[in-house]
Amino acid sequence: MEIKENLTTKEMKILVNSILKEESEKENIEISSNPVTIVEWYNSKFFKENIKLVNNYTKLLLIKMPLNTIGVTFDDKNTIFIYLNQIKKGKKIPTNKQLIFILHIIYHEFEHIRQNKLKKFSKTELTSTLPLPFEHIVITIFESIIKKNDYNFYVHNHDEFLTEIDANLYSYIKTKEFLQKNNKELYEKHKNTLDIGIKNEENNLKNYDFNLIFEKFHQIYQTSYTNYISPILNIIYKRNSPEFNSITNITNSPYLDKKTAYHIITSRPFLKQLDFDNLDNNELKTLIDALKYISLPKEELLKIPINILEHLEKPDQKRKIHKRHN
Repeated sequence: MEIKENLTTKEMKILVNSILKEESEKENIEISSNPVTIVEWYNSKFFKENIKLVNNYTKLLLIKMPLNTIGVTFDDKNTIFIYLNQIKKGKKIPTNKQLIFILHIIYHEFEHIRQNKLKKFSKTELTSTLPLPFEHIVITIFESIIKKNDYNFYVHNHDEFLTEIDANLYSYIKTKEFLQKNNKELYEKHKNTLDIGIKNEENNLKNYDFNLIFEKFHQIYQTSYTNYISPILNIIYKRNSPEFNSITNITNSPYLDKKTAYHIITSRPFLKQLDFDNLDNNELKTLIDALKYISLPKEELLKIPINILEHLEKPDQKRKIHKRHN
């Protein structure tokens, strides 16, 4: 197939299916690839079967899906739908951008499949051979639980989710590689645009708002923890309980990276539950180190019922716990 900027619906279907077939074989993942028009979506077996099984809210989402979105991945079924009408008509994408746009959507949705594969490691017993990055595994678990329990929060904060930032970054990189391999002229034409996209998503990754996601996840977990049995969550929380594990247990685990562990023990939910009366000097030192590492804003530090600011400002001073009196 000729790689060109303005594609017919038939050509887009061929492109979607060929790329997803190649990528799924590389990753050894079975997926269902479905580039469809609006009519094909409503006539699909997937739509007809699932519309019968869900509540009214989800039915409305399924009905409006080809009108409100361009691509969607159904994680539990490893199924991708790409709505071609949105590319050809709905979003009024210029013809000279259609190829770039559909490539971006293909690789973005495929990355969600790869994320789902990564997430499944949470259901295994933790061993020293568990693949990295742990940080992404843990955050992917948080985000998937939020998405299942509060879809409105996910929609409202869509671009803040690590899984979306990661999928965008992956798709820009893969789109660039595809053009470099298949059409040098188009590669040179769009290289700068793709490089800007990569740089923007790398910045979004660096500035990821852990607290936004973790606080929402923790809120959900308080009432639904019995639904989620995970070795990784059992590092953060006491087994079969919504209560946090100790600072020592969380930060000493080889299965949580330093950044994630420090984010957790300096989060508002953790500090709110923390028993400062029984905090020993070693745990206080770890908490101080974490606060330095995370750089918690001063207004948040002032809410902590011990003289944290004194320790941060005088790091060599012998650490003793002094309750803050409000």
